[in-house]
Amino acid sequence: MFDIEKGSTTDIDFIITVAIDLPDAEITKEIIELSIKYGGDKEELYKISKLAKMPIYRKPSTQQCSQTVYRFGDYAKKFSLVPSSDTQEEQETKETVKPDSHSDHILSDWLKDFDTKHHAEYQFQV
Repeated sequence: MFDIEKGSTTDIDFIITVAIDLPDAEITKEIIELSIKYGGDKEELYKISKLAKMPIYRKPSTQQCSQTVYRFGDYAKKFSLVPSSDTQEEQETKETVKPDSHSDHILSDWLKDFDTKHHAEYQFQV
């Protein structure tokens, strides 16, 4: 597919985005306002926010997207890795993030642990 010897290559960075179910516009507005006001002060943000009551689940089945938008003339593209194995789907909601007891990088740690112990398959999409 790629002929590395004929040209340069580009690294594609993938990130994991956590999807939160936003029940209404009021909570969406609150999250934006609090993020602007408190920035990186996670403890204060969780104390005063309904966000603390919204669980963030462990999701080995989460789609991973390229951070950069790649432009080709008038077209813009992003790349993504979409999990496609049954094992990944089964693990979707086994644990939730607990801000008081988990580190800031717990989702990354869980994904590394899952990929080390299980077979994972991804579809590469543009």
